[in-house]
Amino acid sequence: MAHVLPSNRGVSQAKTAAGRKKSRPQGYNTGVNSPLDKKIETMMHNVTIYHNPRCSNSRGALKILGEWGTAPQVVEYLHTPLDGDTLRALLDAYDGPPSDFVRFKEAAAQESGLTPESDADTIARAIVAQPILLQRPVVVL
Repeated sequence: MAHVLPSNRGVSQAKTAAGRKKSRPQGYNTGVNSPLDKKIETMMHNVTIYHNPRCSNSRGALKILGEWGTAPQVVEYLHTPLDGDTLRALLDAYDGPPSDFVRFKEAAAQESGLTPESDADTIARAIVAQPILLQRPVVVL
């Protein structure tokens, strides 16, 4: 199962309580060859980031992934928009409200009638129609 992290809960905000950036994901235990370490290591080598290079949060997430030794598959979703099936799979895999995937700051969000209470199908259709609405970055582990 994929782990999906839109930007408001994503890798770009992985910090310690003191505010320092971690060098590995929380729970990563270097030097121990536990099943959890193996799972995390596998996940970190199968990372996809839906990226907008003009977005500082997205660039920051990509930088952190690189610091973790990960070479993610980078999908610049404004140039290669997500299709409905892919977006719906991301929404279904995510353990949070589908509205976390929407950039409500964009005028297109108001024009499309999206609200935080919009259902996943409505959100998916709106983002497919206007990819700028995708809250970036989205990181899939």
